[in-house]
Amino acid sequence: MQTPLSKILGVLTLIGGAALLVTLTGDILHGEVGRWNNTYLAVQLAVCIILLCDFFVRMYEAPNRSRYFVRNLFVLLIAIPYLNIVHLAGLHLSREAYLVLKCIPLIRSFWMIWLVVMWLGR
Repeated sequence: MQTPLSKILGVLTLIGGAALLVTLTGDILHGEVGRWNNTYLAVQLAVCIILLCDFFVRMYEAPNRSRYFVRNLFVLLIAIPYLNIVHLAGLHLSREAYLVLKCIPLIRSFWMIWLVVMWLGR
């Protein structure tokens, strides 16, 4: 059974997914390779924090936490804001490493689209 907190986090996840898709689209259309878009990074960080909170609340509520963790490890790995970490650490990446890290938000966005579609289906 979902608690009010997990319901609120579910709604925030859907809103965050929409915001992430909008800012990711803007970053793709108007961004420059190798440059960080601060608006996109801020939205991504907020969405990742919501996803991480949602993950840990749902894991806490799960009857078998270790099983939940293993089954949802992918979600945890894509919820980590890698670009923000690299940006805050001041690391300079090669073009290839930068492009690989830029794929993770795309995967996160596709996952968020799937969540929205599943939510609308219910």
